[in-house]
Amino acid sequence: IDSPKKVSVSISPSGEIVEGSSVTLSCSSDANPPVETYTWFKGTSSVGKETNFTISNISAEDSGEYKCMCNNKVGHPTSTSVTLNVLYPPKNVSVSISPSGEIVEGSSVNLTCSCYANPPVKNYTWFKGIISVGKEKTLNISKISSKHSGEYKCMCSNKVRHQNSTSVTLNVLCKLQLKILQPMEYKINIDFLLCDTFLSILDPPKNVSVYISPSGEIVENSLVTLNCSSDANPAVENYTWFKGMTSLGKGKTFTISNTSSEDSGEYKCICSNEVGRQNSTSVTLNVLYPPKNVSISSSGEIVEGSSVTLTCSSDGNPPLMNYTWFKENEASHVGLGQSYRALQSGLYYCKAKNKLGYERSAAVSITITG
Repeated sequence: IDSPKKVSVSISPSGEIVEGSSVTLSCSSDANPPVETYTWFKGTSSVGKETNFTISNISAEDSGEYKCMCNNKVGHPTSTSVTLNVLYPPKNVSVSISPSGEIVEGSSVNLTCSCYANPPVKNYTWFKGIISVGKEKTLNISKISSKHSGEYKCMCSNKVRHQNSTSVTLNVLCKLQLKILQPMEYKINIDFLLCDTFLSILDPPKNVSVYISPSGEIVENSLVTLNCSSDANPAVENYTWFKGMTSLGKGKTFTISNTSSEDSGEYKCICSNEVGRQNSTSVTLNVLYPPKNVSISSSGEIVEGSSVTLTCSSDGNPPLMNYTWFKENEASHVGLGQSYRALQSGLYYCKAKNKLGYERSAAVSITITG
């Protein structure tokens, strides 16, 4: 006859416990006479009276230290505590803006993302509208301008899931510039004068962007138009187009009437009015064309009784898909691939092909002696 011994607790399922799942804690012991009652504790609070203690829809609040006490007529020993660690996705995701109050153009602003999660948040992602703008807990905007106005939110992620905050509005107050369009002076003896004043808020170009028409793939010899758009007051006076660092032309649109491979590259426009100027981000013009400049080179000197390796080279966009080798006066091809090993004398040529077409090289004469 003895009190319960080897009192222990096991958790099922083993491994990570995620919020919303079902968990069972089981109490076991050696006892003679058998255990009459079991009592479960979370910390110091009694939470159950059965051999097994089940939590059917576990939550973050169920995390903690658990133990069971086994009782027979001889004694009532207690198990060592086990830790129940409930994992859960980010909760109460919120954004705070510092400094609070009015945000003035040219100042510095911090947006901070807050939440709680288990395990702790691993990644933060900031969005302005649907555009990703940052990857840290705090989004810092120095020298803020009107282009930063808009709706912001953050997304917190851990290994369980991700969760978005509600959006907050960042409203940037711009410095007011006044231009007197028609200065007037009144010289009259009156007791009361009522005048209408019209304010025109001037702003340099904003939201400058370029789009390409037609959209989709651009094939050599087609017509392409690049369009520049922006918001500005007063209206944009000058548009300047650049390819890389080279100025190309003036105007709201830039048209290439017969595109070639040389037109591929990075393009941007600069908009200017009397208040200021602003660049667009660069867009890539990728002109597709069939193979060109197809040529054959050989491996070097031809030794008696040996072979010679021929290599086919060409230029094309998209890159070449295949090369085919031919021997003059033979109906079918003699080889595939960029290189071909010629074992016999004769005139050889290659064809290079991509999805836009193919081009053949000039024939080269190979003489193998021996």
